[in-house]
Amino acid sequence: ISESPVQAAEELEIDNEIMEKIEEMNNNYKTLGYYGILGITERASEEEIREAYYKVAKEFHPDRYFSLPSDDIKEKINTIFSFATEAYETLSNEAKKREYDGSLSVKSEKPASKAEMAKARFNQGRTLLMMRNYSDAVTLFAQAVYFDNSTASYHYYHGLTLSKLNRFKEAAKAINEAVKLNPLKADYVAELGHVFLMLGFKARAQNSFKKALELSPSNERALEGLLKTEDNKKSFFGSSENILLRISKKYGLKRKK
Repeated sequence: ISESPVQAAEELEIDNEIMEKIEEMNNNYKTLGYYGILGITERASEEEIREAYYKVAKEFHPDRYFSLPSDDIKEKINTIFSFATEAYETLSNEAKKREYDGSLSVKSEKPASKAEMAKARFNQGRTLLMMRNYSDAVTLFAQAVYFDNSTASYHYYHGLTLSKLNRFKEAAKAINEAVKLNPLKADYVAELGHVFLMLGFKARAQNSFKKALELSPSNERALEGLLKTEDNKKSFFGSSENILLRISKKYGLKRKK
């Protein structure tokens, strides 16, 4: 039985966030295109293109993962690195860049459904979010919501990125919309609580954390947030299981067995 990427990551103590990036970028690099794989926009300067490539190359250079036992993961890393290198070689050459930009214009003339346009922008936004390019990511998520406002994850990631930019009122509105569309998603409810905390709405935040824990008793973001709303945090110190048990008893939360 072959090991999963997550298992390989744990054995070699590779950050799970890196593994998620590898999977995300390997699955979507063709959709992302040259600009998306580097985490930049078409407005990027020559210096920004170079800096973006060096950042991606450093993170996904095959030599860095040479000792990985999983050939599958190494192949994915090679694919990402090769495409990023191809992107840099194209975008850093004025003639090749002009030709590539022209091909994008031709593709954009082909009719696409609003759902397809929303999904494409959402995928690009997630890549930029992982690269901490929040200003461009938030624009792409906003466009995804514009083309399809019925998908909860689009609103959630839009709000999550707004909170990274300290635009908490807008973030609360966006994440609240995600909760309306998918009220059973504990992560959405918990994140809304954290935004309420940043806005100074302690009671609303506490209520959100309690709801999130009712949906998912082991939700770490909700537990972390609920502890922040407590006046006497010291009474809850201990193992995560004990903390969860005490909070469950105090607030009468129904824990799933």
